[in-house]
Amino acid sequence: MGFFSFNLADTGEVVHRNTKCYILSHNENLTASYYDEYGNFTTNKGVINIFEWLAGQNYPGLKLCTEEMRQLGIALQCPDEPLCFRDVDMRYYTTLPLSVVKQLGIAPVKSITDFGLEIELEEVRASINDHIEANRLLAHPLKVPHPLKIAKVPQPYSELPTSTVTY
Repeated sequence: MGFFSFNLADTGEVVHRNTKCYILSHNENLTASYYDEYGNFTTNKGVINIFEWLAGQNYPGLKLCTEEMRQLGIALQCPDEPLCFRDVDMRYYTTLPLSVVKQLGIAPVKSITDFGLEIELEEVRASINDHIEANRLLAHPLKVPHPLKIAKVPQPYSELPTSTVTY
């Protein structure tokens, strides 16, 4: 994933490079003056990666490197591209770094590096993709207590829907 297009929560407009907007949260608001279309906003607090920021807003105690925070933030903002799955025996499989999911309290976990890899579930040997399509592996969405909200006009966080993203 590289290019991301966000929609403003209050107007539905797309955030373009020079769109002045407000990144709202439950505890602080940022004023953004520039967006590079790859997740980086120039704000009144400096340049932030919106996905790292989102991960920090939702899981502030995690001790992760910058790339792990970015991956976690993408997983939080893009639930239709799940990165964590579970089987009927509550075993978890993920493409996220194991250090991330362990700190989130998801265990036991097996790392997925290739969706074409064959594993056995419910006495069926098939690829990860085939298990997902057959509902033997179910998407396990991560909890997002404080979803991303970007607005054209600053307003109370609780009054806005979540900003959408396309990639």
